[in-house]
Amino acid sequence: QDFAPYLPQIIPPLLNQSALKPSVGVSGEEGDILSFLSEVRVGPEGNTIGIKSDELEDKNVAIQMLTVIIEEMKDSYAPYIHQTSELFVSMINYSASEDIRNSVANSLPVMLECLIWTHPKDRESHIKFALAYMKSLFQAMTDEKQTDTMIYQILATKDIINLMETFMDEETVNQMCMKLL
Repeated sequence: QDFAPYLPQIIPPLLNQSALKPSVGVSGEEGDILSFLSEVRVGPEGNTIGIKSDELEDKNVAIQMLTVIIEEMKDSYAPYIHQTSELFVSMINYSASEDIRNSVANSLPVMLECLIWTHPKDRESHIKFALAYMKSLFQAMTDEKQTDTMIYQILATKDIINLMETFMDEETVNQMCMKLL
């Protein structure tokens, strides 16, 4: 709690760094390689093509730092959770970096836990976020080619289910099972 007063100075720059859209190109070529990667997502062995850059690494570190802050500062982080949630869900299919997709998947159960912790009686909101996170994770798994990233996404799904216990109706469970199979 001693750290809480510093959050208004720390969180906005970390959110900005997480939202960064790095401009990555190939020397001598025109255009942005990230737009190229969105068109060519599969390499010769059937794996997605990923790139490494300082900007992408900084983006990933910011996501990981926010996840740790959320986990440790639950109550104090609550004012930022909706903004963070929107940002992270938008990056669940981030084509340029498997590491960013993994970090985002890891963050979703942590954000849900923060919501549950800070608003324990708002079950309707918990269910709304849990279902939105599950939907995003399942869509990401449908498109994902990297086995390691799929594992992160499945583990995040498991953690969300464990946090929420019973929150899905029979139809939702059946749809989830069909997608998993």
